[in-house]
Amino acid sequence: MDLAIQDGDELVLTDFKTSRSRWNANQAQSNAEQLLLYADLAGRVLDGKRIKLQFAVVTKTKTPVLEVHEVCYDAGRLKRSKAIFGKVWEAIKSGVYYPAPSQMNCYGCGYRKACDSFTG
Repeated sequence: MDLAIQDGDELVLTDFKTSRSRWNANQAQSNAEQLLLYADLAGRVLDGKRIKLQFAVVTKTKTPVLEVHEVCYDAGRLKRSKAIFGKVWEAIKSGVYYPAPSQMNCYGCGYRKACDSFTG
C-alpha cells in the first residue's frame, strides 16, 4: 500500500501505479487483488471504520495525467485470491517451483538461482 489516509470514520487506501496508457474503471477493478488484501489486513486492526480502496494512476505521456479510480470491495474475490496465494505458498514450501523470469523482477528475486538452473 502506498498511502493510507484517515478521513473521519473512513480509511482511504491508495495504490499508486504508472502506465503507458490511461486506465478505465474496468481495468482498475480487474487489478484489485492487492488492494483487497490490504483492506482485509487493515480491517483486522480497525474497529468499524469504512475502508475505501483506490488506484492513483499516472499515465506516462508527454503531458502526464493522474487519475484516481475507486475499487469496489469484493469478498468473494478476496477469498479466491487468498486461496490461490495459499496454494502457491504450499507449493513453494513443498519444493514445487516453476520459473517465471522477468527482466523487471529477477534482479532482486530470492529464487533467481533456482530459476536460472531450472531445466524442465
